[in-house]
Amino acid sequence: MSLKGLNKVKKRLEKNCFGGTGTTVELAGKEFNLLPKGNKGYEYVMYNEDIRLFLAEKCLGGRILPEVFVALNASYLWGLGYDMAFNKLIKWIGSWAMVESERINRADMCVDLEVPLPDIDIRTELVTKAKTRVDYHQIEHYSSGMRDTGYRIGSGTVVGRIYDKRYEAIQSIKPWFIEVWKLGGYDGELPVTRVEGQFRRQFLKEMSVESYSDLIVRMPDIWRIFSTEFVTLRVPNTNDKNHRRWEVTNLWKTIQNATSKFGECRGIQRYKQSNLG
Repeated sequence: MSLKGLNKVKKRLEKNCFGGTGTTVELAGKEFNLLPKGNKGYEYVMYNEDIRLFLAEKCLGGRILPEVFVALNASYLWGLGYDMAFNKLIKWIGSWAMVESERINRADMCVDLEVPLPDIDIRTELVTKAKTRVDYHQIEHYSSGMRDTGYRIGSGTVVGRIYDKRYEAIQSIKPWFIEVWKLGGYDGELPVTRVEGQFRRQFLKEMSVESYSDLIVRMPDIWRIFSTEFVTLRVPNTNDKNHRRWEVTNLWKTIQNATSKFGECRGIQRYKQSNLG
């Protein structure tokens, strides 16, 4: 379907659908749900199970907005692997548009550990440059009691999260995550803690990341800065008032050591609980 065809469908939706959820359209062999209204300068917003697609007609050659903005869903990235997912996406866009360049607007990186979520005192054990630290108080009920499920650090160009990923996958109806982990030997039952960094455009620019190839090269450096400078977990030392001189916990050393593995492996890293602190 051409932009002219999309415009006709969108006008019909705007006229007939008050608060509607859109209608199905086809674009270059893929089905999407086209929403009645655009978003942030993009006239056409549509989505399917793999991606969310934003198209702009009047953006002055990309000087105001990129003509095509794409957000890749987690299931698409994890199902194919980020490299194959990106290359398939670029090939598909190239079948109906001229791709002159690409720019990374946001990147999420994570490490999954087969260990219970640590009980963190965010006032002392968590040392960070972020101005905000937030406890998640989603409570999971057990016959033995209740517990929190995670922590969020920061709210700007870099956001850190430490949370119970197995619980989140079940609550948000993402059973495919557990199936992906099983490919690496996960038994489907043990707790999984995820440490995640979310990096937005300004930080990526500071890290000299413009294109996808830039991101691949810089991933280890981004994770090193995130896990050594932005946030760390420390062992409290009452004899030293400088929290940044406290020893890093064994668990966080494991997170920091994942630097060398970015771009090479996916899935859960498995360590004995006795080695983590």
